[in-house]
Amino acid sequence: MSQEQVYDKSMLEQTKQQIRSIVNEIAQISRSDVAPDAFQAEFMTRVVRALGAKGGVMWNADDSGRLSLGYQVNLRDTKLHEDEEANKQHSHLLYHALRGTETEYLLPPHSGGENAEDGGNPTDFLVILGVIQTELEKVGIVEVFQRADASPATQQGFLNFVKQVTRYATEYYKNRQLKNFYERQNLWTQLEDFTRNIHKTLDLKETLYTVANESRRLIECDRVSLAICRGGRARIEAVSGQDMVDKRSETVKLLGDLATAVVAANEPVVYNGDGSNLAPQVEDAIEEYVDASHTKTIAVYPLVKRTVDEKDHDETERDKIETPPPFGAIVVELIENSFLGVGSLKHVTVPENVLCIGANAFAQCSALERVDLPESLTTVGYMAFSGCPELASIKIPNGVTSLGEGAFEECEKLSSAVLSDKIAVIPSGAFGYCKSLASIDLPKGLTEIGEGAFNFCKSLTAVNLPKDVNKIGVGAFAGCSALTKITVDGENKSFTSLDGALFSKDRKTLIACPGGVSGEYAVPEGTEVIGPSAFCGCGEVTAITFPESVRRIEESAFSLCSSLKSAVLPSRLEFLGDEAFERCESLKELVVPSGVAKLNDYTFSGCASLKTVTVPEETAEFGQDVFKNVKKVTICSNDGSPAQRYAKKEKLSFTALDKKPSFLSKVFSKKKGE
Repeated sequence: MSQEQVYDKSMLEQTKQQIRSIVNEIAQISRSDVAPDAFQAEFMTRVVRALGAKGGVMWNADDSGRLSLGYQVNLRDTKLHEDEEANKQHSHLLYHALRGTETEYLLPPHSGGENAEDGGNPTDFLVILGVIQTELEKVGIVEVFQRADASPATQQGFLNFVKQVTRYATEYYKNRQLKNFYERQNLWTQLEDFTRNIHKTLDLKETLYTVANESRRLIECDRVSLAICRGGRARIEAVSGQDMVDKRSETVKLLGDLATAVVAANEPVVYNGDGSNLAPQVEDAIEEYVDASHTKTIAVYPLVKRTVDEKDHDETERDKIETPPPFGAIVVELIENSFLGVGSLKHVTVPENVLCIGANAFAQCSALERVDLPESLTTVGYMAFSGCPELASIKIPNGVTSLGEGAFEECEKLSSAVLSDKIAVIPSGAFGYCKSLASIDLPKGLTEIGEGAFNFCKSLTAVNLPKDVNKIGVGAFAGCSALTKITVDGENKSFTSLDGALFSKDRKTLIACPGGVSGEYAVPEGTEVIGPSAFCGCGEVTAITFPESVRRIEESAFSLCSSLKSAVLPSRLEFLGDEAFERCESLKELVVPSGVAKLNDYTFSGCASLKTVTVPEETAEFGQDVFKNVKKVTICSNDGSPAQRYAKKEKLSFTALDKKPSFLSKVFSKKKGE
C-alpha cells in the first residue's frame, strides 16, 4: 500500500468521524428544548457543514400551508433572487414537495417541467429536499444545495443523509407539538385557578397581592406590580413576592412615576430598550426606572373598568361608547438575558423581589467576579452564569428551588459554592469544568444529580451524598482528578460507598471511582457491573483487577485512563460497552474473554500503545472503529475465526493462536470449574 493511499484512508476516516460527530450534535439539538429559530440556525449550519454543501434553507409551513424562510445558509449563491422566473419555478417546486406524498426529493440542476408552475430546480446545484412531517401536519422543508459533479452513488449518499437529519428535525417538532398541547391544557387549568383565587375575597389589598403573585406565576415573568390611582397619582400597592411594599424605596417611587405617566397617556407601553416611539413624559419616566432596576423588558397596561360590553353594540355605536379613565395599572417585568456577554461587568447585585434569573442572563460575562443574589430568588435558569471565568464564589439563597442545566458551567475560578437546601436536583453540567471548585456541601433535600453535573472539577477532593439522593447521571463526577473519596449518608437507600468508590446499595454496580485514585485498583468481590464512565478520567490508575463476579463493563467505563497499563478481564465477562477503554494510552495488551460476543464501537479507540489484543473464536461481531487510531495493534485469534476476517477487512496485523489451549484459557477454564 502506498503512502498516499494510507494518507487518503486516514483522511477519509477522519472525515467520517467528523460527520458522525456533527450528526450526534444534530441529534442532541433535536432533543433539546431550544426555541425554533435557534434550533433552525444550529440545525442548518451543521447540515451544510457535514455535507460540505454550497448552502441550505429551512422553510417553515404555517397552518394554511404557506411557506416562509426560517433560516438560510448562502441562499444568495444560488442566484434565485436575480431571476424572477427561476425564483417562481423554485417556489412551485417547494409547494409541490409540501403537498406531495413523497418525503425526500433529489433534483439535478436545471430540471423540472416546461412551465414555472410545474416546479423544478433552476439552479446550477443539485437540490435535495426533505419534508418535515409529523403525525399532525407538514411543518417545513429542509433544502440543501450541493455540488452537481458528484457520482450517482455519492448523490444517493447525500439524499440518505438529508433523510436522516430530516427525521431528527421531525422529532424536534413532534416534541414541540406535544409540549404545546400540554401547555395549552395547563394554561386553561391555570386560568381557572387564577380566576377562582382572585375572587376569594372582597378585601382590595389582599386581592391586589393575589393578582400580582398569581399573574407572575401564570405568565412566568420576573416581577408583577399593581398600581392604584389616588389623588391624581398611581401608587404601587402590590409587588409579587413581597408581603408589603416599601413605599420609601427609590425604585418603588420611580415605578409609581412611570405608572402615573402611562395612566395619564391611557395607552399601553412595552419597552425593551428603545423608547423613541414613546411620549416624552413616558420615555423619561421609563428610562429613569430602568436605570435603577436593571429591567430588560417592561410592559405597563392601564386598568380600565368595563361598564358595558362592546358585543352588545354594533360597529356604528361602539365609537360613541364612553370609556371611563383608568383606575390603575399593571406592570410586568423581565430581567432574562440582561447581561449576556457583557465583558466589562465585574459586580452584580440582583435587586430584591426578583424571583428568577433567566436563561443565559449573565453567561459569558468574562470579567464578572462577584454576584449578590436576593433572598426572594426561587430560580436560577439554564446556563445563567456559564462561562464566567473570573467568578470566584457564589451563595445561592435558601429560597431557590430550581437550578438550570449548566448554570455555572466553565466558571474556572469558582472555588466556593453554597447551595440552597431546597434544591432537589442538581442538573446536567451545573458545575461542569469548574476546575477550581475544591469542595461543595450538597443540599440536604437533594434527590438527583444529573449527567456530568461536576465533571472535570479538577480541584474537588471529596463528595458526601445526602440520604435522599436516588438518581445519579452518567459521569456526574468524571474527570475529577483530585477526588479521593465519595461518601454516602448511611440512611441512603439507593447508594453506598466502599473504600471511597460509589456503588449501588446492593454493591453489585460500581457507579463511580474517584478520579484521584492512583496505582492498582481492585474491584471488590461481588461486583457484577462496572457502570458507564465509572473510571472515566482516572488518569493515575495503572492497573485494574477484577473479581470473577463481573459480567458487564459498560460504555466509557475506563475511557481516559491514560496511565492504565494492565487490565486482566474476568473470564465470565459477557459485555464490553462502546468506548470501554477509549484513550487508555498506556495499555499494551488485553485478552478478551470467550463470553464477549461482540466488540462494540470504539472499544479500544485511541489506545496508542496497544500492541496485542487476544480475541476468542466466540467473538463474532465487531462494531465501528473498534481500533480507531491504534496503528500497531496485532489481533491474536484462531485461524478462520471472525477476528481473523475482521483483521483482514480492516488491514490489521493478525497472528494465529495455537490450536492447543493457551495458558490463559486453561486458567479461565479452571476458574469456571471452581
